Amino acid sequence: MKPTQNPAVADLIARSNRLGADKRNTNYAGGNTSAKGSETDPVTGEPVE
Repeated sequence: MKPTQNPAVADLIARSNRLGADKRNTNYAGGNTSAKGSETDPVTGEPVE
């Protein structure tokens, strides 16, 4: 994980990689993975999803 990377993003990437490694779970026509998390907006300093 990069030092500035959101933990929710790191978890999503790891989970997506594990799922994608199993060909029984792979959607060859496309697809996506998503997660919800929050970060601080670098301009306003306010929390954002």
